Amino acid sequence: MSALWIWWLFPLGVGLGLGLWPRGTTRQKARVAVVLNATLALAAALLPIDRVVPVLGYRVVLHLTPEMSILGRTFLWLDGQRPWLVALFGAAALWALAAPGARLAPDVPAWTLILPAGVVGALAAQDLLLALLILGLLGLAVIFLWVPPGRPTATRGPARYLAIWVLGLPLVLLTLSLLTGLETATWDNPDVRRAMGLMAIALALWMGLFPFHPVYPLLGESAHPARLLLGWHFLHVGLGLVLLRMPTVYLWIRETTAVYQGLRALAWVMIGVAGTLLPFQRHLGRAVGYAHMLTLGWSLLAWSLGSDLGPTAFWALYWPRTLWSVAWGWGLAVLALPHDQFDEATLTGQGRDWLPGALLAIAGLLAVAPWPGLPWWPGVAYALHHTGTIAWYGLVALGFAWVGSALTGARWARILLAPRGDNTAPPIRRWPDRAWAWLALAAWLGFNGLAKPLFHWATNSWPF
Repeated sequence: MSALWIWWLFPLGVGLGLGLWPRGTTRQKARVAVVLNATLALAAALLPIDRVVPVLGYRVVLHLTPEMSILGRTFLWLDGQRPWLVALFGAAALWALAAPGARLAPDVPAWTLILPAGVVGALAAQDLLLALLILGLLGLAVIFLWVPPGRPTATRGPARYLAIWVLGLPLVLLTLSLLTGLETATWDNPDVRRAMGLMAIALALWMGLFPFHPVYPLLGESAHPARLLLGWHFLHVGLGLVLLRMPTVYLWIRETTAVYQGLRALAWVMIGVAGTLLPFQRHLGRAVGYAHMLTLGWSLLAWSLGSDLGPTAFWALYWPRTLWSVAWGWGLAVLALPHDQFDEATLTGQGRDWLPGALLAIAGLLAVAPWPGLPWWPGVAYALHHTGTIAWYGLVALGFAWVGSALTGARWARILLAPRGDNTAPPIRRWPDRAWAWLALAAWLGFNGLAKPLFHWATNSWPF
């Protein structure tokens, strides 16, 4: 049996069925999603691929083959990629576990199965064009996570997201069709230069890179932060891992430094712009969008380290990013109860009766800042430590990000801890909410000293 039946098609089918189950509550569906995701993560950790595993002595054996063929296309999942499965489905289990406490709608547990399964399908595709096509379709589908039926929402953010994603998809496919047969071409080839111009525009659209970055705050203003962070997490990681395969396919990427220099400059621009605009947001959802811009800047910085340190630095970001996304999304969802609104007027004084929730919201804003001596993104911090000094414009961008995150955290601390208005009824908080908030804060602090272990884990988890 192919391993992809277990970690791709099976969770995808169950996720679709769970989403279409009309009567299940969020808690019921979350139980199914948590058990299934945790089981798939544990199975990936224990079951080798392409080796015979005895189940009952040698009377019953299990042999997971790495290959699958669909419509003449080859999908392959190697044994060395099993840490990816553990990470993807482990993160999905955390999201499903947090969904009932965040009072999210019943469709969210289904997405915790669909999103990691879609990423697995894209990573398993041996044709790079097919891999990006799968991610493109996943990016179009995730709009239903961000704008659930029956929930009134602003249309500017989702409309702009759909527009840039639909524009980027044909450009990506056209670029890869132009690059067919040019795997060993050099950077001087005019066809390569022409194709890479289209690819740069397409990926800038897809990833919301400068100058298309306003899609993040607009989405943050329109959709629920927990839903946004769930979709952003898996799309970001899936697209990043697929793009990191490109240097293994195309020789001209490995031989030229222009690509990595451009990524490094773009990373500093994203970090500087996000840090500059972050303190001026009067809507906490927009602040979430700019915080995601900072995480994207860290990823671009990781990719710019080249084919040696780049994949390791990007992959080492995974667990800090997962913990930050789950804990912050859950905390913001509970903090905004019972109104489920994230503007300044609604959240004023909300932290007075739930101090751990206020601390969690503030810590989420500060966690994306490059605090001196606090490697909240351990992989990049450790990798930069080994690559020498940072250019002056990088230091300026870091300064803007640090000051902007600090000012934003201080501003929202004043808002959340301000005196309540006479007409605002204090929301009811449950003791599990307080316990989970303190646990999330303790876990964040625990990640502060894990730069070196995460870096070495990421080094051993990259099979290419």
